[in-house]
Amino acid sequence: MTARRVVFLLVAAAGAGLVVSLLWLGIAGHGAWAQEEVAIPPDAAKPLHQIPTEPPPPPRPEDQAPPLEQSLKQALSSDLMMRQQGLRGLAGNYREASGEVKTQIQQILREAALKGETAEIRVAGVNGLGAHVQDNWQTLVQATRDSEEAVVQAALVYLPLAPEGAAVESRLEELTRSRNTSLSVQAVDLLMKRYGQQGAAGIQRLAGQLGNVAGDASAKSALQLTIIGRRDKSGADTGVVPVVTQTLASGANPVQRHAAAVVLGMICGGKTPRQEAFQEAALAEFKFEAKLEEPDLRPLPVLIERLRNDPYDLARESCAQALGLLASEKAAPALAEAVRKDPAAEVRVAAARALVMIPGTHALGALSEAVRSDSHARVREFAVSALGWMEDQGVIAPLIVATGDEDAEVRRLAAVQLGKLKPDEALESLTALFKDPDEDVRWAAVIAVDGLRTREAEDALVGAAQDVSPLVSHAAQIALQHLGSTRGGEDLHFRQRGDTDTSQA
Repeated sequence: MTARRVVFLLVAAAGAGLVVSLLWLGIAGHGAWAQEEVAIPPDAAKPLHQIPTEPPPPPRPEDQAPPLEQSLKQALSSDLMMRQQGLRGLAGNYREASGEVKTQIQQILREAALKGETAEIRVAGVNGLGAHVQDNWQTLVQATRDSEEAVVQAALVYLPLAPEGAAVESRLEELTRSRNTSLSVQAVDLLMKRYGQQGAAGIQRLAGQLGNVAGDASAKSALQLTIIGRRDKSGADTGVVPVVTQTLASGANPVQRHAAAVVLGMICGGKTPRQEAFQEAALAEFKFEAKLEEPDLRPLPVLIERLRNDPYDLARESCAQALGLLASEKAAPALAEAVRKDPAAEVRVAAARALVMIPGTHALGALSEAVRSDSHARVREFAVSALGWMEDQGVIAPLIVATGDEDAEVRRLAAVQLGKLKPDEALESLTALFKDPDEDVRWAAVIAVDGLRTREAEDALVGAAQDVSPLVSHAAQIALQHLGSTRGGEDLHFRQRGDTDTSQA
């Protein structure tokens, strides 16, 4: 999956007002999840997607630890299986122990975690120490240097519960550079989560990771920044927007600027008048678990400046997408300029798409030019859609031109938008589309002509009622009924494509 496709999915979801809990794979344009399946003993840590984010729950009554004496005897046994069972028992005893007993258990578990003869023994020791991470985090950090992956993963499970400390983060940073992809990805995930819990300092660190493709650090830092978001539960500013805006403005790494623009779009986008118009047109009602706020326009000047001046195509594209989510009319001139002049087709596409979301006619000229002359079909498609939502008489001429476009989707969209605007002068162009080779174009044209409700279209609709496509012929018959016409021939509701014998339907 390419970066652009992923970004498009994100932007499309946010533009519909959806709450996105993202898959940010490839946000930096590189990197992929490439975990390998490893045979891990029963006591080892679970794989990354099952890593607990909360401390283990207290034991149930039926899971209570065996008597201390029994666990101690087994833990010191020469039989490895017996010793492993004893260490598991001591883990339960350790939760409730105090004083000298606690110290004795702790020493046994530490010895097992660092010097156990087998990986299974060391994993059992690590899991036992996890009952009191605050007292044992240094031993757990040491365990992450074990030669066996199962032991390292077991220790990593508990490090998120360790106290704030440079030693833990330093070790996690080392592991992000591991040649073992599974461990490096897990370490990056844990490190980004720790940063996300560190307030202003953590936000700065997360912003610094944008653009770092190692272990998907860019994607995961972007996720954490988006989760932290614009406001906390009390409504106070969390400080994410200013930091990420500064990263976009001055970041030396172009991939970092691209990721910063994506994050700003996701955080600062909100419910807009154009979204409400989409909702009404679709006869739909969006329901949200939380109140969707108005767009946050603080990053608007920087997004506009970067759209105009950033040398990196992907950064300009992301800025255009973010401006569409903010949906401010102040962005229309810069977006129109991008549609006209940007050398990268994907930037022009993003700018035209963004203008669909922005009310007003500021970009009418640029979009009209794009419909007539842009070499990229996707630019023309979004330009047609944006023009149709302007609901201005000036859009009719370029939309009529678009009905003759070489791209079928452009022709279809032109018919749809003309059907919404219902201009009488579009009748000839729309009826000409009744003979279009593309079924969807013919259907859209018939629907549009139906909306005109003009007798001048009757002959063309009679011809369309004989179309080989049941979709088109049925729409034409309905249009004739709306005109009060009895013409149109036999009932073709159930006729198969190209088959006039209804007995074979």
